Amino acid sequence: NIDKEESIELMKESVNFVKEAIEIELGNECSGRRVLIAGSVGPYGAGLHDGSEYRGEYVETTSNATMASWHRPRIEALISAGVDVLALETIPAQAEAEMLMEMLKGYPHMKAWLTFSCKVINIPFIC
Repeated sequence: NIDKEESIELMKESVNFVKEAIEIELGNECSGRRVLIAGSVGPYGAGLHDGSEYRGEYVETTSNATMASWHRPRIEALISAGVDVLALETIPAQAEAEMLMEMLKGYPHMKAWLTFSCKVINIPFIC
């Protein structure tokens, strides 16, 4: 039960904790090597707390502007905290992925990857 501002601050703090952990763990022993920090950005549906982050049907009733206004503060918090790359993870719907790709044009120096969660239909599994 935290509000939006607290959640943004926690995201920034988590990046700072990672930076401190890297410095403590690696110190000077990895001079010349760089450890990259990825900031995780999950789907809009995760904030709905109804399991729709796995199904993606929320894109049918949620505008791109609404999803963008939900994602933007999180992305900006991670970038301002100093992540090296954004991990846009388990996005269940093409419309949200396209919106995120469009949004990233506003951060031309930020690297990112995007992964999807996909529904498996009629594919036999061998266990």
